Amino acid sequence: MENIHRGDTLFSLSLVLALILIAAPIGYQRYSDYLQLQEWTVTARETDMFSGAAERYLKDNYGELQKHLLAEKFIAIDAEQLRQQGYLDKNISLINNEGQSYTAYFTLDNLTDKNITGLLLSRQGTVLSEKGMRYIARLMHGESGYISKDNQATGVDGSWKLNTTESGIPAARGHLVTLFSADTMQSVFSESDRLYRYTVPGHPELNQMHADMDLTQHGIRNAGEITGKNISLSGSLAADSVSAKAGLWSDGTITGETDIRTVTGSLVTRGDKGWINSTHNGGFYMDDDQWVKVWKDKGIETGVKLKAGKYLQMAA
Repeated sequence: MENIHRGDTLFSLSLVLALILIAAPIGYQRYSDYLQLQEWTVTARETDMFSGAAERYLKDNYGELQKHLLAEKFIAIDAEQLRQQGYLDKNISLINNEGQSYTAYFTLDNLTDKNITGLLLSRQGTVLSEKGMRYIARLMHGESGYISKDNQATGVDGSWKLNTTESGIPAARGHLVTLFSADTMQSVFSESDRLYRYTVPGHPELNQMHADMDLTQHGIRNAGEITGKNISLSGSLAADSVSAKAGLWSDGTITGETDIRTVTGSLVTRGDKGWINSTHNGGFYMDDDQWVKVWKDKGIETGVKLKAGKYLQMAA
C-alpha cells in the first residue's frame, strides 16, 4: 500500500491558492485599466465630433462672428445651439461618457484683432485625472489639449499654451480643450467656397468670385455701384442718367424726350444723313462735298439777315 504524502499535497494547494490570490488583483487591475482606456478612447472620439461641428460653424459664420466680436469679448455657442443649427445630428447625446458637456468659444486673436481664435471646452461632469486627460488628448485630432489648472489650457506635449482669462473664457481643471483658428485649420480662407455677407478686414478674397455667376433670370436689387468692363443686355436699360467717357454707341435708335446737348463737340453724321425734324418733315443734309441742302425742299425763313460770303444764287 502506497504512502500518501498529505503534507506535500496541502503545501501544493496552499501555494496555488496563494498564487491565485496574488494574481487575481493584478488581473483585475489590468482588466479595469483596459476598460478605462476604452472609455477614454470613446471620449476622444466624442470630443472630435463636437470639435468638427464647431469648426464648420466657424467656417460658415466667420464674417458675422468677426462683426459681433468687434463689440463683444467672446461669443459662446453650446452643443445644443450647434445641434439646432444642423451641425450635430439630432439623435446624439450632448454629453460624453464622462458626463461632460461642450461649449465653443470664439474670440479675436490678441495679436491681430482680426483673425478669430476658437476653443472647444468640455464642462461640468467628472473631473478627469491628469493621466486621463493626456491620454484622451493624444487620441484627439487637431490642436487638442487639456486643462491641468483652472484657466490654463495646454496642448499635447506642450505644443501650445493659452491663458483663457485673457479672453474671459472660463476653463475648469480636469477638462478637455481643442484649439482652432484660421491659421491652424488652414481652411477658412483657402478652402471655403462661400462668399461672406460682411467684409472681413484684411481678407478681401472672402468676398471675391472666381467664376461666372448665373442668376437664372433673377434680379440684382439695391446696388449702390456696379463697375466692370462690358455690359451686354438683351432687353432695355433704364436709368436717370447715362455717363460715357469714351463714347456711346448703338446699332439701333437712340431716343431722347428732351434736348440733346454737347459741350465741346458737334452733332456729326455720316453718309447722306443730317438733321431732320420728323414732325414737319424738314431739315438739312449733304449728299455731296459742295452743298448743304434742305430736306424735302423746304424753304428757309429768318426774321433777320441771310448772309453769304460772296453771293446768293437763285434758281430759275
